[in-house]
Amino acid sequence: MMDIVLTAKIVVVAAAAVLAGYVIWKIRSHDRQNRLHMLDPFLKVLDHPQVSLTPWRYPTVKGGLDSSAARVDLFPDTLVLRTLPTLWLQVRWRRAHSGSIRVTVQPSGTEYFTEENGLGTRFLPPPGWPETTEVCGSGSESLHVLRLLQELDLSEFPSLKQLIVNDREVQVTMRCARGDRSTYRVLRSVKFPADAISQNIVAETLTLLRTVEEKLSEHEPSEA
Repeated sequence: MMDIVLTAKIVVVAAAAVLAGYVIWKIRSHDRQNRLHMLDPFLKVLDHPQVSLTPWRYPTVKGGLDSSAARVDLFPDTLVLRTLPTLWLQVRWRRAHSGSIRVTVQPSGTEYFTEENGLGTRFLPPPGWPETTEVCGSGSESLHVLRLLQELDLSEFPSLKQLIVNDREVQVTMRCARGDRSTYRVLRSVKFPADAISQNIVAETLTLLRTVEEKLSEHEPSEA
């Protein structure tokens, strides 16, 4: 009798384990499928968009924006274990400017995408910008870029995390979404909403890029 009871318990435990494994696989499979289309809103605003996948199975899109090359990437940030994962949207636009600057809104010190890259000089944020804004550059050219951008109203871009201007591109990083709490706490799996990249985020990102470009181009000398 004891052998029958023991066998029954083992079967129940094994069945529960198989069912749990299937549920986890199903959730993660569904999440991977959702990721593939996260950047679809950008396919409507970029010229000749080309989609590929990164090694961590998130989409990236390359295309043209106002006659210049642009690249759109998604970065899931799971480095800070005490908080929910964050999904970052990064757009790099091939618009070169003299002078380099990096603006980080509400820096926490854990942003893995924040690199010094020779920008070792700290500047005070302009009046009207949050006092916690971190502004880094190098030399007088960086200060000139900051002066051109000082009228930029950061409150109009609530998703902005970081803005970079250099001799290669204008780059912005936007906060898109937080991971699903239950999935992350229970399964330690990173799951973001399928519609994390909303039309509003796309519009905010493009408006920011074009506003920055307009302010920087107004006072730059034209080519001979």
